[in-house]
Amino acid sequence: MKPASGMHVVLPPIGLGYLASYCQKESPDIDLRILDCHRERFSQDRFAEYIQEYRPDIIGFTAFSMEIKSALDLVNVAKNVVKNVAIVLGGPHASSTPHSLLANPFIDYVFVGEAEYGFSYFVRHFYSQDRFKAPGLGYRNGGGIVINEPKLVVDLDEIPFPDYKKMQFEKYPKMYFMKYFPAAPMMSSRGCPYNCTFCAGHKVSGRRWRARSVGNIMKEVEYLKKEYGIREIDFWDDNFAFDKKRVEEFCRLLNLSGDKIKWWCPNGVHINTVDKDLLAVMRESGCYAIAFGVESGSERIRDEMQKHISMSRLEEMVEFSNRIGLRTQGFFIIGYPEENEEDILKTIRISRSLPFLRASFCLFQPIIGSEIYDRLINEKAIDEKHLGLVSCDYSKVSMPTRFIKNVSRIKRLQRKAIIEFYFRPKVLLRLLFENMSFSQIKELLSIVKKYVLGR
Repeated sequence: MKPASGMHVVLPPIGLGYLASYCQKESPDIDLRILDCHRERFSQDRFAEYIQEYRPDIIGFTAFSMEIKSALDLVNVAKNVVKNVAIVLGGPHASSTPHSLLANPFIDYVFVGEAEYGFSYFVRHFYSQDRFKAPGLGYRNGGGIVINEPKLVVDLDEIPFPDYKKMQFEKYPKMYFMKYFPAAPMMSSRGCPYNCTFCAGHKVSGRRWRARSVGNIMKEVEYLKKEYGIREIDFWDDNFAFDKKRVEEFCRLLNLSGDKIKWWCPNGVHINTVDKDLLAVMRESGCYAIAFGVESGSERIRDEMQKHISMSRLEEMVEFSNRIGLRTQGFFIIGYPEENEEDILKTIRISRSLPFLRASFCLFQPIIGSEIYDRLINEKAIDEKHLGLVSCDYSKVSMPTRFIKNVSRIKRLQRKAIIEFYFRPKVLLRLLFENMSFSQIKELLSIVKKYVLGR
């Protein structure tokens, strides 16, 4: 299940969808449900009623660090309703800090890394001691803690498509970043070989990049079009374009299929993995937008982040993308620990100088499991126990930087970045009139209220 959170993005939990489909492949007779408390807006009382009615043997939670407090609150509720239920936590937070979670007596097990092999084995052998052999399983053993070695899925094609029916895919709304609807999320690859200091994605999917075959992806596209009438695919890969030939083959087959499916990668693509030829092929096949992780306008800070990109190449790719009709977006971080005010002002200036049509300015968060998090813990710049229970929020300052001690000033600089970027006629008008529904405009206003007005 997915806990409620303060995130404004509401998407089908395809990670749980993969777990569900793989578990049912291995154990067809299990009674398995997917509950998204975020979409359902479940209160703790409503969750308690659901658990009382269902009375499961196992409750598995997935959670990012920003959702962990909500997940732990629901763990307490579940144990009070069904005392003998086995509580399992997985996902990014559990993969980054399994020992701290197992210090909670209400949490019986955790899973680290990709969990298809491990969790399905655990479920299949739940009523025997063999469950303790599950790959990636963490559990208490006497006075100590055991964490089994996780097992990555090498051949991603062996995992069935996510269980869209159990996710109740049709109930999810049109988010502000979508242009066509219904839109479906999809993962076509896993793993990230890059070393960005602020990211902990490798804790789940590892450094080794692995990809589904193009044929397998196309079968899922056809399934989604037939069953749900989708008009857009959103690839949430960390590195969708890592293999240029694979992307070209996907684009070729999508063109040959005759499907008028639009697509893009909301997580962005690494600037070093695309060139003009590939962007043109992507655009021709129905890709309508492109996003790049810039992170900072300061070369010094990008080096600190181990974000090694060429600004001249970035400018060339952004300008070319605009020229061929791709909607362009940049991702930026405000308040990185080594930043001074001039570094942040450079970020603001470069966001405006590049011809981006959208931009995201997130306040730095020390994500558990990232290199910068470990460094800050070692320097005693942050309190490990405190941060493990506080929901990180990209609209709120988590800590001062080495050079900016006034956190209110950091927030004002984020506000300045958003206002100066978006309150330009060419950007604002394009945003409002780009196939925006009433619900999307309402969502954007709530984001402005949170990020700009601080409410």
